[in-house]
Amino acid sequence: MTVQRVTPIFTVDDLPSAVQEHRAVLGLELVMDLGWIAFLADSAGAQIG
Repeated sequence: MTVQRVTPIFTVDDLPSAVQEHRAVLGLELVMDLGWIAFLADSAGAQIG
């Protein structure tokens, strides 16, 4: 079996600020925001939550 995807999950105190920072610094796009968890990704398929 090969690993297909690893998605790191970070715990933060201020989700909107963390999303904004990761978008600005890493160039990631917000792909899902449920209010209590958000996922960001790039066009190459890298993703964080």
